[in-house]
Order: sequence, then C-alpha cells, then structure tokens
Amino acid sequence: MWQHDYEQRRSLRLIVPLVYYHGKQTWTVPAQFGEQFSAPAAVMRYVPSFSYELFDTSTWDLRLAENEPIAQNIYLMTALFLMKSAFGGDVEAVRTIVRFWREHDFVSNTDDLMIFFHYVAHTIDATVEEIVDIVEQEHLDGGDVMPTLAQRLREEGFKEGMQQGMQQGIRANQEETARRMLRTGQPVELVVEISMLPKDRVEELAREIEGRTK
Repeated sequence: MWQHDYEQRRSLRLIVPLVYYHGKQTWTVPAQFGEQFSAPAAVMRYVPSFSYELFDTSTWDLRLAENEPIAQNIYLMTALFLMKSAFGGDVEAVRTIVRFWREHDFVSNTDDLMIFFHYVAHTIDATVEEIVDIVEQEHLDGGDVMPTLAQRLREEGFKEGMQQGMQQGIRANQEETARRMLRTGQPVELVVEISMLPKDRVEELAREIEGRTK
C-alpha cells in the first residue's frame, strides 16, 4: 500500500495493524513488534517498532458482548461465537448459540441458519443427529423453519456438500483479493503470495483486467 502511495506521488496513508485470532494455541506474540528482537541496545533503534490491535476470540464472551453495540448484529455475534468454539469440539456450543437465537428472535429462514450449521458441522465433532436433537430440545420455533431445517440437516452428503461450498467460497474470496491487488498495479509475485492462488491463475486474472482497461 505504501509502495502504491509512493508511485502515485502522494503522502503515505496510515495503516493500523489488526490481528484477528481464533486458533488453538494461546496468542503469545508481543504487542510491541520490536520486542521480538534480541539485539544490543546500540542497534535497537534500527528495529521496526510498532504495536498492533489484537482481537482474540478466546477472551471474548458472548453474554458480556450483549451489552455492547455489536450485539445488534446477530450474524456477527453468531460468527464470533462459533469461531471462538471451533477448536473446543464441544457440541454444547450448538446449544448455546441456539438459545441465543431464540432469545433474540433470530429465526428467519433455513438458508440463514444453514450457513451457521455448515460451519458447526465442519469444526465441531458432532453428528448431524446430535445437532438436530439440540435444535429440537431448545424449541427453536418459527413456523415451518424447524422441520425444514431438521430435514436439511439430515440430508445425505450434508458435510460433503458443505465442504464443497466452503471451498468455493474461499476460492472466490482469493480471486477477489487478487483482482483488487492487480487493479492497483501490484506485481504478480506479491499477489500470488497474498492471495495464495496459483501463479497461472493470477496471470490469467491479470490478462483479464488488462483486456478490460484497453
């Protein structure tokens, strides 16, 4: 981004580093980047020194967050909680989120709910029947939504279909990232590294963008 600013002969923009973390291990990287270096005091002034903002889902609490402005976005609250629970493998996380939906009248249609259950099935070690049982036990009402949801969850090949859909979504995001970088003149090598797409696909996207600008 700074290279692009320099090439456009404009002042460097302010970049705020933000780390969003929901991994298995405890986050231990120092908030001050320079603290990762061990060097004599005489040369420490040459070490890059900046801090970053850390959002660690392990310290985030669904119930406490309900008193914050973020609570108005049920989709975001749900996504954060599921990512927080992803590595615990606890099927009871499903019960918690279903109760949260019920308390906030978040029962619109099966397509909305299935997005989240796809993620649950991919990350939490639970069978489809276990998930359906919890949904039924918690009385997630909403007209014909519950029966339809249960039926869809039981469909054969549910997990395989979900995984395929997730892979397609990931690929689409990668390609969109690559397009945005290419439009700003970033080199192919950097785009490959950031987007994690194959080099031949990045080159293909670059040719498409070049063709549209002519």
